Amino acid sequence: MEDLIKIEQTLEQTLVVDSRLIAEELGVKHSNWLQNVVIQFQQEIEDDWGVIEFKKRKPSKGSRGGRPERYALLTEEQCNLIATYSKNTPKARVCKRKLVKSFAKAKEVIKQVIPQQSDRIRELELQLAIAKTTKESKELDHTMVTMHGAEVTLALRGKTDQIVETKVPTIQTIDNRTGKSYAGQGLRQIKDYLCSNYGIKVKSGSELARILEKLGHKELVKTMPRIVSAQYIPEEDLHKAIQILLKELQKNRQILLGES
Repeated sequence: MEDLIKIEQTLEQTLVVDSRLIAEELGVKHSNWLQNVVIQFQQEIEDDWGVIEFKKRKPSKGSRGGRPERYALLTEEQCNLIATYSKNTPKARVCKRKLVKSFAKAKEVIKQVIPQQSDRIRELELQLAIAKTTKESKELDHTMVTMHGAEVTLALRGKTDQIVETKVPTIQTIDNRTGKSYAGQGLRQIKDYLCSNYGIKVKSGSELARILEKLGHKELVKTMPRIVSAQYIPEEDLHKAIQILLKELQKNRQILLGES
């Protein structure tokens, strides 16, 4: 198979060929060909087919001479026009044929690759949209949980089958003076638990104690000796106390949501 000349694509999606490659195919010195053909007819070329893009490359280390090498990136139309200025030698004819085939092949490859790239881009955009939607959904769920609690949020999402009871963490305090151990949950911790898991906010742990006392469950609240005595719910009574508090505190929520 005949070797083709390397064709590049610019950032503007224009296909171009390096003038040094053309000079190599013609078997001539590049600087002479650039000066005697491209630059000599530059005005005509640019009048018909746009501005020629010139580049400069610094000489590699160790090479003789310090002047940058100047070359041009020529479009297909510019190459076709330049070909009319060249002598019709055997090498020139071979070069012209190669240029035609090389540009044609480059266009063919682009037609195959671009749709694949577009499909991949659309796929990535879809994944990004899904990720964004998922993130927004999670943020909305977090807001709803804070406002209405986990159970109400799952119900509104149509996921009542996913409602599960969250285990209440317990703490254990040892009174160094008596050596007694107190396992349970401080009222302040219960207040934070109700807020983070059910979105129910109360002013203080003392308010929870008052609610339990009002409902006739004062016995659930115990006092743990510290430098300053603190109220807590023993571990064995935590489930009962939480259920009583939830039932009472969610009444206002049901009214807010229009539930009976």
